[in-house]
Amino acid sequence: MSNFNPGSVPGLAGSGIVGPGSQPGEEDGATLDIFPMPSGMTTFSTPDLPEPEDAAGLEAGVAALEAVLAALRAFDGKKNTGATIELAGLDAANLDLVNQVLGEGEVSIVGGTRYQAQEAVLAGVWRVRETGENGEVLRDTVEVAVFPRTIATTAFAGAKDAVVMPEVLGANVFNAPPLVTELNEQLGRSGNGSGNGSGDAPGPHVINLSLLPHTQEDLTFLDEVLGRSGLTVLSRGYGN
Repeated sequence: MSNFNPGSVPGLAGSGIVGPGSQPGEEDGATLDIFPMPSGMTTFSTPDLPEPEDAAGLEAGVAALEAVLAALRAFDGKKNTGATIELAGLDAANLDLVNQVLGEGEVSIVGGTRYQAQEAVLAGVWRVRETGENGEVLRDTVEVAVFPRTIATTAFAGAKDAVVMPEVLGANVFNAPPLVTELNEQLGRSGNGSGNGSGDAPGPHVINLSLLPHTQEDLTFLDEVLGRSGLTVLSRGYGN
């Protein structure tokens, strides 16, 4: 397929025959407004690592990275095996080496005021910190897991076994109640995530709200009946 360039055709370049503004507008004055696509995205770049002859004194950081590599090689996704590599004993230079190699991926997690986790550029590798009331670092680790197990153990604290439906629905709440029913069915099969279910737990159940029709009142209703825990997960994704 050839690439047609109107500017290369005599008489068309700058004539207003083609391009923005070349077509008559709508009678009601409306204009075509196309949602802009992302103009940039973060891509992986090789970290700036020291040469072997300049790595003196970084043996502890190299050992920690080798432990991460060994944990990745031994990882079993079906059994969700994993490992935790402690970084508390590393000085600033060795810790900086680990941070440079792991980099930052797209997912970050905040577990209340106590836990923070950042996905590395390697899938299944997480930098996890536990902090105290004054922000001091109590524990600094690298976890190899599908999801940081340190945070997962606290994610379901205070979780309920079912979502309680109010007797009266607000105005313009149409499509949210069936979703609550669906969620309760799944909770009945697997428990609330704290080990209350019986038998083999099924895989995760996901409801993609962006693919379903809903009103703003539907979303507000779901937010109210489901409530919020202290866990926040941000996945930046393409273009962010």
